[in-house]
This record gives sequence, structure tokens and C-alpha cells, in this order.
Amino acid sequence: MNGTDDILALFFNNSNLPFDFKDINKKNLDDTIYLTENGFSEPIGIYDCQTRTAKLTKPIINKSLVIDIDNVTLNGNNYSIGNGSLDIAVLISKNSKNISIEYLKLNSYNIDVFIEPSCEDIKFNYCIFKGMNLGICAFLSKNLSIEYNKYLNSTGIMLYGCKDTLIKSNHLSSNEKGIYLFEDNNNCNIIDNLFLDCIEGISIESKNSFNIISNNKFKNENNILQQYCISMLTCNHYNKITKNLIIFSHKSISYEVGSITSKFIGIYIEGDKNTFNTISKNKIVFKNNKYNFNNTFPNILITGISCYGNNSDLEISDNEIEITQNEFAMTKGSSQSVYLFNIYISNHSNCAIKNNICNINENSANLSLTDSLFELSNLVLDTNNKSIKIFCNEFEIYKNSYINNDSIFKAFNLILVDSNSDSDIKDNIFKVKSNNHGFIASINLWTENYGNKISYNKFIDIEGVSIILDSENIGNIIIYNTINCNDFAVVLNDGNNSNIIKANSLSTIASSNILLVLNNMNNLITENYIENEFLGIFLVINNNNFNSISFNEFCKTSQDISIPKNSYNYVFDNTKYFIEDNE
Repeated sequence: MNGTDDILALFFNNSNLPFDFKDINKKNLDDTIYLTENGFSEPIGIYDCQTRTAKLTKPIINKSLVIDIDNVTLNGNNYSIGNGSLDIAVLISKNSKNISIEYLKLNSYNIDVFIEPSCEDIKFNYCIFKGMNLGICAFLSKNLSIEYNKYLNSTGIMLYGCKDTLIKSNHLSSNEKGIYLFEDNNNCNIIDNLFLDCIEGISIESKNSFNIISNNKFKNENNILQQYCISMLTCNHYNKITKNLIIFSHKSISYEVGSITSKFIGIYIEGDKNTFNTISKNKIVFKNNKYNFNNTFPNILITGISCYGNNSDLEISDNEIEITQNEFAMTKGSSQSVYLFNIYISNHSNCAIKNNICNINENSANLSLTDSLFELSNLVLDTNNKSIKIFCNEFEIYKNSYINNDSIFKAFNLILVDSNSDSDIKDNIFKVKSNNHGFIASINLWTENYGNKISYNKFIDIEGVSIILDSENIGNIIIYNTINCNDFAVVLNDGNNSNIIKANSLSTIASSNILLVLNNMNNLITENYIENEFLGIFLVINNNNFNSISFNEFCKTSQDISIPKNSYNYVFDNTKYFIEDNE
């Protein structure tokens, strides 16, 4: 074997491949017909050597076709090759150049078309691929053009080590993987394709770079329990996912048996070491669906963009994502949960999330268990994210409801869950209104988040807490924000230290503006404009100590500052303040 054959052997022994490869090679193919400079080796078509055009005149039923000629057009004349039992229908020989195949139907047991290494300028147009496993498998080739075809296979198209491939205007239906960039594919353009009921529409596996996935449309017409429209695994760089339309709407999905978690994810990054990828200008819609789950563990996760793994320098920008008017019902099972997240990231660094419009509106859940969970968030920074820039986004959570009042309802525009640091949250617009009562906050720093900055944001008509630091958050800065809410503007719950709340404009209707609950120490509250008709700043119990409250301006407050006696805090130079013991 030569070097290329060795690589092929390693490639086809990979357990992740979606087909069973058995030494595909011309000499191993039984019952083979060849297309060469002399035409077809059997009388199944005509060949014009002057125009270099071959045309089938009958189907090829029990034999494979090997194309061993350059600069040729094969017109399938709408005939078929294969009968569902062939290992391969068409093989294009190594180093082939300038081959066009059109109007051909293919049906194999394993691979409809295999393109051997080092081929160039191979084209497929108006073909139908309906074999059991794989439509097109191309290896170490370049300048492929795959347009206006239809794929009914388990995997439609798989590329390995290909460059400058165009995949355009194809129709992929009910595939486990529609288009599979397996490894080391560069400068591929995947544009204007339709993906219908694919479990994974486009799968980007490993070491793929500078590819563009644009203007594709993803739709779901059937009751698929798990769906990932675009997914990315490991070590992929400088890829651009843009202007795609992902729609999951008007479906009625029931699930009565099993324990699988139902997942519907628009764009999914699940591996490590992905860098400098861009997700921009996509529209992702989950709307008007009805879910009735009564299986063993009825859990549902719906996410527009979901990013796991240790990755960096990702940009998520100018996307429109909405999860609206869906209904969820669960009456059985030992646990019940519904999670609706527009953007979710974990373990990422140096990323930008900007200019996105995210809405979670008018969803309802009827969950029967008393400890069931209905949780919503426009943006989740889960764990160990660092230096995330969150700029100029618009987030809204409106009129969501849960039927069973014993259920747990949580709603956040933005939540930093655990150990997120040095993120900059700036110039965003937050809205929360007309939802069921529950644990509702526009921004929630859950635990052990440090060094994050929240500045110049607008909180409009917030029905709930605007900003809450829950526990052990350190060194965060809340500055220059404008908050209009009907509940607490800023809450420090338990054990938050050395945070700065400065120069904010805070207006509330029915609560204190700033609340420190317990064990909060060394926090600075200064230069804020505080307006309400109740209490301005409230320290609840006397173990909130060594906090500095200074240079704040109070307007219309019935009481400016309330602190317990026997606490040790520094209060000075506030305008119109009156300190009263709250014991």
C-alpha cells in the first residue's frame, strides 16, 4: 500500500463513521462496469468522445460503476444505479478531474458515491441519493460542486480533507446527519440547502476551518425527540455560521415511554478547542408547539444556541432567537423539568455576545409534581466562563406561566451560575413583565462569580428583581445602570464581598432599591440616585458589616437607609438620609 492507502485504511477504521467500509477498491468490486476513454465496458449507455458526454440508456441493477476518465459529463437520464444491496454504486477513481454527474438515481447498501483521493472539479447536479447509509463520501479532494440534489440516506454528504467545496441548494430529508464535515475540511461553502426532519442537519466534527454555513433552512415536520440543526465538535477554527433560518413550529409531540431527555437545539457546540468561530445573523424560532410527556423522566431542553466545552474567541452576534407560545404538559414520571434557554455557554473565554434579540414569551407549563421545574433564561453563563463581552443585546421575558402553583418557576434574562469572571455586561436592554410569580430576576449572579462588570444597561418595566448577587460573589461592579422595576433593584443575598454598586439610577415602585440580606461585607454603595416611596437602602440583619454607603442621593423615599444596630458599616455624606434601627 502507498501512503494514501494507509491513510484511507486508518480513516475507514474510525468507529465514528456512519457506514461499514470493506476495502473499497476497484479490484475488490465484483460485477463492475467501467466508464473509460473507450466508453462503457458493457452496453448500458452511449459515449460521444467528441463532446465527451456519456449517457445511460438503461438502469444498472446489480453492478457498480467505476468512472476512470477525466473531462466527462455523465447524464444518468433519470435511470438508477444499484438495488439496495451493492456496497457501492459509483466509484470515482483517484486523481480524476473535471467530471460532471447529473440526473442520476443511486441506491446502495453502503455508499452511493465514493470519491477517491486527489480528485478535482467533480460536480453532482439533480441526482437522487437514497441508499441506506451514505450518499456522497469524498476524500482528500478539492473544488467539488454538489448542487440541486436530494438525499434520503442516513448521512447525505460526508467530506474528509476536502478543500473549496460548494454544497448548494440541496434537499436533505430525514437524515441522521445531513452534511458531515468529518475532519480537516477547509474553505467549504454550504449555502441555500433545505434540511427537513434531520436529527443533525450539519455536523462539523474535527479540525475543520474557514468554512461558511449560510442561508440554509432547517424545518421539522415530524415528531423528532432530539434535534441538533448545526453541531460542532472539536478543534474547529474560523468557521462562520450565518444567515440561517431554523424553524420548529406548530408541532404536537407526545412521548409516553422511555427515559430520554428531549432536546431541540438550533446551533450546538459540544467539544473542546474550538476557536475564532462566528455565529451571526441567524434566525431561530421555536413557536406554537405542544408537548405532552408522560415517560419515566419527562425532561425537555430547548435552546437556540448552546455552547459547551473549553473553547475561546467565539462571536455570537446579530441573531434573532425566540421561544414563544409553546405549551408543556407532564402528568407522570419521577421528575419533571422544562428548560428554555435562548443562548447557553459554559467553559468559554474571550467571547463576544452582542446585538442579539432574544425573547421568551407566552409559554406555559402544566407540570404535576410539586418539585417540578420550569426555568427560562435568555442567556446562561453556566460555569467557568471568563472575559465574555455581552454588549448591546435586547432580552425580554414576557407573560410566561405555570399552571401548578406547587411547581418551581425561575426566569432570568441573564444568569451567571458559578465561577464566571471578568465579563463585561454593557449597553443591554432588559425587560421582564407579566410572568407568574416565582424566582424572577433580570440578572442573577448565582455563586462565586468575580470581577464581572455590569454597566450602562437599561432595565425597563422589570417585574421582579433587577440584579441579584446570590452568594459569595466577589469584586463585581454594578455601575451607570438605569433601573425601573417594581421589586428590589439590587439585592446582595448571602456572603457577597467587595462588590461596588455605583452611580446607578434606581427607581422602584413597591420595594427597597438596594437590599443586603446577610453576611455581606466590604461592599461599596456610592453615588447612586435612588427613588421610591418606600425604603431606599435596607440592611436586614446585623451580620452585614464593613459596607460603605456614601454620596447617594435619595428622592421621595419614606426612609432613606435602614441598618440594624450592633452592625459595623460606614454611612456618610448621603443626601437626605435618615438612619433608623430596624429591630
